[in-house]
Amino acid sequence: MILSLLEMKVKVVKAVLKWIWVAEVKNLAEVKKLQVNGPRLPHYPAVPLHAHLHSLHLQVNFANEKLQQHFNENTFKLEERVYKEEGIDWDHINFIDNEPMIALITKKSIGILPILDEELKVPQGSDKGFLRKLGDKQSSCKIFEIARKDPMHFVVRHYAGKVEYDGNKFLEKNRDTLSTDMVEMLQTSSHPLINALYPPGENVSSTDRKSSLGKQFRGQLKTLMGQLNRTQPHYIRCVKPNDTKTPLQFIPKNCHEQLTYSGVYEAVAIRKQGFPFRLSHKDFAERYFKITKGNVSMTDGDAKSVSRAIIKHEKLDSKNVQ
Repeated sequence: MILSLLEMKVKVVKAVLKWIWVAEVKNLAEVKKLQVNGPRLPHYPAVPLHAHLHSLHLQVNFANEKLQQHFNENTFKLEERVYKEEGIDWDHINFIDNEPMIALITKKSIGILPILDEELKVPQGSDKGFLRKLGDKQSSCKIFEIARKDPMHFVVRHYAGKVEYDGNKFLEKNRDTLSTDMVEMLQTSSHPLINALYPPGENVSSTDRKSSLGKQFRGQLKTLMGQLNRTQPHYIRCVKPNDTKTPLQFIPKNCHEQLTYSGVYEAVAIRKQGFPFRLSHKDFAERYFKITKGNVSMTDGDAKSVSRAIIKHEKLDSKNVQ
């Protein structure tokens, strides 16, 4: 089964939209602000560098980290594994492994989101209490720090770079404020967007109703990643030439950053140093022994020996073939 990148991102965007809409339903002014200034939905690179963001954006950037991890696994780690298993001699390609970023956000008891959920259960829990506990738990973490100028801000070094988050209202936005009656009302809507977010007739368990928005989002994302891991992935990288969507305007710096932070350069390097064109020795020998005009025959040995004989006869660079 093949799931296109477009389908994959539609599923993530749907989950993100639902998360954002529920969190902001009581504050129309904030909704309008989000519509103008963000959040940036999962599209490489989704993480705005050196920006001051809120809890909604942390969820979006977490989704992007998971998608980037999926790309890394299938582009770098799997490639290395294949070469090692086949005994291929090649140079290791260094790439950023974003597993520490994901652990920082989700690891039980010490991750950002688990601590946030735990603070919701504490009597008189607060944003300050959340940030204090987070700072204590992650004091030795190299990709996390409490902002020096404002103790209510913290910094995460995402795959795509450093991002500063505003910790104010993190708890408030993590509470699911929609009642069962409200959900049932939304399920009766005839609006296509509302139908997509709250499908008619969908049953919501008592456990889900008690879950925080962050926990619900993690569950949806886990389901999506499980589906992706059962598919054969194909990737299409979309590069925005400018920030204003203006035609015929190309900003090299923007494009360079997107290609860098999405791992495209490393992907190209691993293809160049690796062996992207692959045939079994048998298929190679049967296909190409004919171009030797009788100098190499399929009876000259096993398929590997015949393949080497073809390469030698055609005076090909043996370094490019293994």
